[in-house]
Amino acid sequence: MLNTPFIKDIYDPLTGSHDGTITPSAPIVVTGENLRLSALEETVLGLAPLENSGCLIQISHVCKYTDTQLLVVLPNLDPGTYSPVLQVYEAGACLCFSGGMESLQGG
Repeated sequence: MLNTPFIKDIYDPLTGSHDGTITPSAPIVVTGENLRLSALEETVLGLAPLENSGCLIQISHVCKYTDTQLLVVLPNLDPGTYSPVLQVYEAGACLCFSGGMESLQGG
């Protein structure tokens, strides 16, 4: 059985921000529980723009990961509000988990 991933904090080392502000094309540190990227071929990490929630911007550059922390480099993003998305494929089914995050700086 899958333990539900939960994002507790988003840290932007470029600005020192913990308030959900992220910088496009820069690293962020995601802290949480059950982030389990151990099977990267079964996990998709991305951002969904709130203005177009059907769109998923995949984050493909994962530098380091543990069950409680991820270091990723964001793609170029337009200014706007995004929701982090973690899609886990298990037994052929896609389970989707998300939470709120705001982007105040764009490309």
